[in-house]
Amino acid sequence: MVSKKTGAKLIITVVCLCISIVAIIVVIAAVKANDQNQGSVEDEKNYKYDMPPMVYVNDTLYKRISFSTDNCLNDESTYLGEIKSNVDSPQTPTENYQSNSNLVGAKIYKSGDDIIIVNNGYYELYGVLEK
Repeated sequence: MVSKKTGAKLIITVVCLCISIVAIIVVIAAVKANDQNQGSVEDEKNYKYDMPPMVYVNDTLYKRISFSTDNCLNDESTYLGEIKSNVDSPQTPTENYQSNSNLVGAKIYKSGDDIIIVNNGYYELYGVLEK
């Protein structure tokens, strides 16, 4: 026969083990969900858009010309601000610091005539579409 003290310790141990297993399963599910939401550079290159990704910054419309995980910022890059709003993807941005893709909060840098958008570890190079 097991004493009350030993039985209570056994129950506590089993409960802690069950909670640990559930926590591990939750963490694994969250990591998998995050990986699925991230996509890859290859997925992005193959994605078909209604309109190309564009941003409107300092009265100039830019179109995305490349997308990479490689840092393309350099000593000449100047921080301009952040994307403040989005329009739907089939529309053209018309207000400063606006995009037609989900970039609110992404950092904007000027690099020569182009701009670089830094968003969640991705570097998007945009070239002037119209001024």
